[in-house]
Amino acid sequence: MFNTLSYIGKKLNDAGVTWGVGASILLNKFGFIDKTNDIDIFINIDDIKKVDEILKSIGEKKRNGKRVQHTQQNIFMSM
Repeated sequence: MFNTLSYIGKKLNDAGVTWGVGASILLNKFGFIDKTNDIDIFINIDDIKKVDEILKSIGEKKRNGKRVQHTQQNIFMSM
């Protein structure tokens, strides 16, 4: 999963996007948990259209019906 994060991170950096990572991938990196479940990427709201285009170019957009407690509307899954 860290290779995937590096790939996405490079694209975001090349586009000048302000971003950060959190949740299980971050906890795993620092040894707090053993298993990474997913990659949570946080972005500056001003970059949302740019990030949407970047993610659509590398994966398929899926509706997220499970995480009603989050404000996110969509998730992206690499194919």
